[in-house]
Amino acid sequence: MRAVLFSLIGFGGLLILLLAGWVTARLTGALQYYTTPSPANVPTLRVGDNFFTSNLVQPKRLDFIAYQHRDQAGQSSVWMHRLCGLPGDTLEMRRGLLYVNGQNLDAALHLQHYYTLAKADFAHLPAAAAADTLGADRTSSPDSIARIGLNDSEVARYHLPARRMVLPATYFDSYIQQQHQRRWNQDNFGPLVVPANSYFVLGDSRHNAMDSRYIGVIPKEDFWGTILGKH
Repeated sequence: MRAVLFSLIGFGGLLILLLAGWVTARLTGALQYYTTPSPANVPTLRVGDNFFTSNLVQPKRLDFIAYQHRDQAGQSSVWMHRLCGLPGDTLEMRRGLLYVNGQNLDAALHLQHYYTLAKADFAHLPAAAAADTLGADRTSSPDSIARIGLNDSEVARYHLPARRMVLPATYFDSYIQQQHQRRWNQDNFGPLVVPANSYFVLGDSRHNAMDSRYIGVIPKEDFWGTILGKH
């Protein structure tokens, strides 16, 4: 009986220690648990995916990070994007491709972009290719789809007759212009030198992400943690 009692006491003590450790980790940011709230980082992070973050892990270029974002009303929330630019980096997007310090970083990533695709072809998309599609915006013509978000890898794998959309350099996005005071757009952006103590982040769903192109660079003080196990 005494042995059972000691076992229960030991088990209870272990639970208390584990609970205390978890609470401490949460309060300090050493270990946080999140659920992906938006499709901004599809296909790598899908809506509903669960993951841990830690502020003890120094983020490297192309890691996903969580950070505190404040909107114009002063409300704060935790956002997450891929870290693409470190302090001092020269970052530029040319015809939809990301270059950092002159190197094409998109070549190693699995991304999503907008494509044009005929309505008949859209109706016969393989299930795997259709899994992450953004809502299709149809033109007035019943025979075409103006715009649909597809994973680049699925377009290549299934030889889809889709054409990737790239904004012309002559077009400028008024929201990007307001943030950066330059006549840039999603696909033609920069060059921009990342300031000291700042990060530049991008979503993997490049045409569907409210990232540093729109909200500006992220102050290091707003960094909450590196997302663990997602690359």
